[in-house]
Amino acid sequence: MCNHPSHQTLPLIQVRHITSHRPNLAQPTKTLRLPDLVAPFLEHGIIGAAWFLCGRWVLHSFNDSALGFVGAAMMLWAGVKALILLATYGIALYALLFRRQWFGHVAERHHIARVNTRITRDLEAGDVARAMDRMRGLLCAYPDNMGLRRRLAIYLMDAGQMAVAGRYIMLHPAQTAQEREAIRAFYKANGHDPFQILRKTVRGIRGPGLSRGSQRVLLQLFRSIDRPADRQSWLYRAVGRYLAYMLRPRAQVIWEDHRATVIETALLASLMTAFVMLKG
Repeated sequence: MCNHPSHQTLPLIQVRHITSHRPNLAQPTKTLRLPDLVAPFLEHGIIGAAWFLCGRWVLHSFNDSALGFVGAAMMLWAGVKALILLATYGIALYALLFRRQWFGHVAERHHIARVNTRITRDLEAGDVARAMDRMRGLLCAYPDNMGLRRRLAIYLMDAGQMAVAGRYIMLHPAQTAQEREAIRAFYKANGHDPFQILRKTVRGIRGPGLSRGSQRVLLQLFRSIDRPADRQSWLYRAVGRYLAYMLRPRAQVIWEDHRATVIETALLASLMTAFVMLKG
């Protein structure tokens, strides 16, 4: 709960500072990236075209033998991939034009934008307690949203609660000088104990929505813990497993996320190698 009086009045310049800093809070925790849009084209479009061209070559090269049926099967598989590609982008286009709520995080953006308007109205009316309650309520729903955390930290710093603000802004990958001062206050309030700082920092954090920059900040904090008793705790082990998975090597990410595509490409390459050897 908020400890401020119900009708604390802020100076107008302070209200403008709070409401103008990072004004566009209607941002999803994770946005739709360009690779997400290109991946279906690569997996079904480019590879499908490769199946079709290779199948056509096999069909013409071995038309007089039973191996020609393999080429026909390859071309049929290319047709299936073309249908998958058309369905994927067709549904996406339909959703973009008529059903935008189907896209991930649209509800989150709308909810944050709606509540953000109310927060601004509360601050301008001087009802700080209600605005703070709304901010904390949003953070309960979207704890990984660094824009929300930064805005709440701004208010807390202006209110003199530097240590509390430091906890909220601890994982932000691009901290300002004032935010770093709040983090130093947070460290001091916890006796510079890295395990206690880690415990309080990750409280409420879900993890999947953290950016890679925030994950690296968390990794630095995680590596600063050196007491054997702390390293045996369930929290230390859980954070370690999370970081090991999220910051795994890029090659491992590609293999785990696109395993079927890699196997399919290898199969196509093996088939074509065999047919070229037979033709030769």
